[in-house]
Amino acid sequence: MNQLYYRSPPLSRVASSSNTGSTQCVRCILFPADANRQPSVVQMMTSPMAFTAQTGPRMPHPEVHMDSIAPVVAGGRAWDYHIYESLEGVSRHLSQPYIFFFPILSQDGLPFPVNGSIRDIQGHGFTEHNAWRGNIVVGKFTDRNAPFESFMDAGLADLSIIRNLIRSQGSPRPLGGLYS
Repeated sequence: MNQLYYRSPPLSRVASSSNTGSTQCVRCILFPADANRQPSVVQMMTSPMAFTAQTGPRMPHPEVHMDSIAPVVAGGRAWDYHIYESLEGVSRHLSQPYIFFFPILSQDGLPFPVNGSIRDIQGHGFTEHNAWRGNIVVGKFTDRNAPFESFMDAGLADLSIIRNLIRSQGSPRPLGGLYS
């Protein structure tokens, strides 16, 4: 898993916007559930949370890259996120924390498949109970108090830090927990 690929979001799954100038993209890293696919750099769209003339919080759309995620209505979302601000055993915070987006509601109501890419990275530290499930999108931001307002591009240089986070952290939603 030494290579990182770039791929664009599938056009059929990109949400349309009446104001095309309001949609922005940021580069993130996709860890596909299918272990036969390599992690890749993808474009994650963001859109304004409120229609104002001023800049403000933006809603990320990682669901574009999540297979079999349930459709949502009226501002809901079928995904959640977890922020990692430091590596395990290190007291100093990362200057640019990472945000892991993961699916929580599948189309068929069944649990998502174990993420094979992450399972391979965790190696002997993998446990089924704390497995990451479904496609995982990892982003990066600068402002701890406003992560959705301060996204920045992630890329190949971030992969070693993200792998260390993955090796030491199980999913924030263990099987049998709230979202499974």
